[in-house]
Amino acid sequence: GAKLARPASDMFSYGIIAYELLTGRLLSETPLILMALKPQQRWFTALSVACPALPESIASLIERCLDVLPENRPAATELTGLLKLWKEKTGSQRSLKLS
Repeated sequence: GAKLARPASDMFSYGIIAYELLTGRLLSETPLILMALKPQQRWFTALSVACPALPESIASLIERCLDVLPENRPAATELTGLLKLWKEKTGSQRSLKLS
């Protein structure tokens, strides 16, 4: 698999880790390999449902990281830029109440 690794693969991995850290549960019970079979179908619970305290802009960003099409995932610079902006707007002391 290393030959197929691309920056979009890292964004996908980040999305999985962020989702599981924010919600406290696995992304999906469905094996990830099967998600490519139905690219238009959402295969995980929306973050707006799984972690309603999360701002929509951050939830949307993380969900874009989980897009089955690599070209739809954000670039690392976009991801870090939006997360830095969110941190500046909310202050470093803010905490999320996880569901």
